[in-house]
Amino acid sequence: MNRRTLLQTTAITTLGLIMSSAPKSFATEPELEAQELQLTGLITNNHGHVFTTLTLTQTILILQQIHKDSEKPSLVSIKGTSGHDHILELTTSLLLELLTLGQIETVTQPGANHTHPVMLQLAEI
Repeated sequence: MNRRTLLQTTAITTLGLIMSSAPKSFATEPELEAQELQLTGLITNNHGHVFTTLTLTQTILILQQIHKDSEKPSLVSIKGTSGHDHILELTTSLLLELLTLGQIETVTQPGANHTHPVMLQLAEI
């Protein structure tokens, strides 16, 4: 196992442990109140494409699934009402960077001879 894989495995395991071991009363104690976060996407040069908002839990579950599938990226369609589709490729490194920085910019796979920059960000609900 190389250093990068070890760090990714450690980060994913730690996130899973944090989420699974948090007491149910965590959000009800005022001094420990956690902010609810969601993953949103702003699509540049948009013409009907839609990024479906994900909760933080859904984002972490996607990250865990990618890791279980030997780093096979999760492919997310942003077709929306557009006449063509674009695919956003979510990888372990991209999601770990997002969870660390709070926002990142990525680019869709080509569709109809063009791509779209997408700003992914964690935002309070």
